[in-house]
Amino acid sequence: MSFAPVEPGVIRVLYDTEADMAPQSQAGLLRALENQLTFGPVGIVFAVPRVAVVDRSVPTFWLDITKRMAPKLCALAIASPSVAVRTAARAFAVANTVRGVGVTVTAFNTEDEALRWVRAQVRAQGG
Repeated sequence: MSFAPVEPGVIRVLYDTEADMAPQSQAGLLRALENQLTFGPVGIVFAVPRVAVVDRSVPTFWLDITKRMAPKLCALAIASPSVAVRTAARAFAVANTVRGVGVTVTAFNTEDEALRWVRAQVRAQGG
């Protein structure tokens, strides 16, 4: 897993393997995210180019994070060619909506689409 700010308010995360997505692998990302949130709204682009399966621990973990960090964490975009990954992302989006969590989540086929969308979401929140 790797992550880096693309610009203020936008973080790109590369999940190259299923292990990269595991909750126990997220500590560094969460520290970076919490730091970025002190400056304003943040959106994350998750690039998931080679993972075909999402363990249920992943959305469960991120449901807790989105609940805790919203509304400053305002958008999550999941970019993946995998139908399974995009379907998991859509289910995660519904779960956030049902729980009333103010984080918008959308799945995309390409990282470029995801990045454009996250930038727009962050700008709309004043970032």
